[in-house]
Amino acid sequence: MMSFIKKHLFILIGIFLIVSSIFFYLYFYPFVGIVSFTIGIISIFVSLWQTLSNKKIKEEYETLFQIYKEQNKELIERYKEVKDEKEKESIEKKQLKKLLDKINETLQKENISKEDLIEKLDSPLFTILIQKYNEPKKQIQNRLLGLGFKTFGQGIYILPPVKANFIKRGFDLKRWLQRRILKDLPKDYKYIIKFAAIVDMRKMICDKQLVTKAQTYLDILSVEDLIQPHQIVTYLKSKRNISLRDVIELANISFLVEEYLVKKKDYKILKKNNDKILSEIKREMNVDEVKTTELGSIDEETLSKILEKYVSEPKKIAERIKENSIFWKNVFNNKLKAAPPK
Repeated sequence: MMSFIKKHLFILIGIFLIVSSIFFYLYFYPFVGIVSFTIGIISIFVSLWQTLSNKKIKEEYETLFQIYKEQNKELIERYKEVKDEKEKESIEKKQLKKLLDKINETLQKENISKEDLIEKLDSPLFTILIQKYNEPKKQIQNRLLGLGFKTFGQGIYILPPVKANFIKRGFDLKRWLQRRILKDLPKDYKYIIKFAAIVDMRKMICDKQLVTKAQTYLDILSVEDLIQPHQIVTYLKSKRNISLRDVIELANISFLVEEYLVKKKDYKILKKNNDKILSEIKREMNVDEVKTTELGSIDEETLSKILEKYVSEPKKIAERIKENSIFWKNVFNNKLKAAPPK
């Protein structure tokens, strides 16, 4: 109930002000009634605008994700280095994860912690917590891990919220536990479920001091375990005024190079020396900052000379950096505006 009120607060305020404005206008102070009516209309408009804006951000992310996915498929087909279908699938997943890495990179740059993200959410972030004990054959443990649960010691398991989106109002945890975790176990099977609970992670806290090995639930859950990428993008835009384009424009050399097209050693060196390479590029371009979409304008020979200090295939890598930079420029200037989400 409280979640509904918080989510629709401006609309509820708007309705209250409109209703009260009629009362004031007819029976007490007409001017107060007019002011109250105006503020009420504005409140409803703000709420609707925010809803539409969030929907647009989600659609923009889904469109960009689809465009990036199609580009990766085309690249894999174009280059002969990859032939095995399983390898292709693995490469696609790694490439698509780069978008998540870009989002995480932005969170780090803005000093936005996982706690910040959770606290600012308007709706519940449900998870299932289970502690089980005394299970010699590990059948329950295997089922929990198979469903995506993660463990952080003392037999405690937590389901990442992105995998717990089936939890709705009226969800029967006991029935779910019997059907998904305990079903068909041998009659003499020994175990203890110390507790199982549905928890809104916004109401969970953790703390540690001077302990290096012990983990909290926030240590084992990544940002993408907590909330969907489009929710993070929406948060960045609404709370920090950072757009999806701003996220991609944060220049990162390894983001613009396909790992499967270069030597592993070269790729590791690019990741390790990203800041140094970017500093040299900025110095060569005579700029204080350089964006992802601006790297396509640097001369390929100049870029190769910078890269040859670090990698064994500077020309090949320079070509990929320029081509991918131009790809993203085209995405934001043309494709993202034209393509509907799929």
